[in-house]
Amino acid sequence: MIKVGIIGANGFLGLELLRILSIHPKVSLQKILKRENDIDDEFTHLSSLNLTELQTSNLDDFHNLDCVFLSLPHGSAEEYVKELIGKVKIIDLSSDYRINDAQSYEKYYKSSFDANLQNKFTYGFIESKIR
Repeated sequence: MIKVGIIGANGFLGLELLRILSIHPKVSLQKILKRENDIDDEFTHLSSLNLTELQTSNLDDFHNLDCVFLSLPHGSAEEYVKELIGKVKIIDLSSDYRINDAQSYEKYYKSSFDANLQNKFTYGFIESKIR
């Protein structure tokens, strides 16, 4: 079993990720970082998963996992990446680490980035063939 955590389960993507991971046969969902409200109150349709037991506000709880998914708004991942990099595998679902070229990043996202962190990520895009 792969021990995983999710940081940012509030939005559509985070909620869908939560649903998929909760039924995956080779994944053990261990922690969810959600700083607002009790997670079971917000996601009543997932109450059978006992999400409150997984909810934490402490990043140290993610250090012993195999993988952490970041499902955060653009520009929010850096503070978490700085804390977790080198301690756990990170899969960032936002656009924060999508472009490695500083000039292009600033052009398209209208903000700067930490080049030292940016170059430690590989962008991946999975295609699916639907018939």
